[in-house]
Amino acid sequence: MQCAVCGSHYQEDRVHIVSQQGELLVARVTCAQCNTQGLIFATLKEGELSLIGELSPEEWETFRKMSKVGVDNVLDMHLLLRNFEGDMKELLEA
Repeated sequence: MQCAVCGSHYQEDRVHIVSQQGELLVARVTCAQCNTQGLIFATLKEGELSLIGELSPEEWETFRKMSKVGVDNVLDMHLLLRNFEGDMKELLEA
């Protein structure tokens, strides 16, 4: 896989598995060239890896222009997740 911002391939030591539940895998990546950080969502089925939601360069540009995540954003997410009883797939589909 490569960084959507600069096109560099992710180095193995900069890919960290955050969570794996059944077939769903979430990994945190950091580009060694431009230090862009991101999350990769993937499914593992029958030994094959399929990416979910890889962002295009245009989508990266849209997110880059957005304001940074603030304390209020974190609190809002905490309140949303506090009583949420589904899995990651349900959360992303909501």
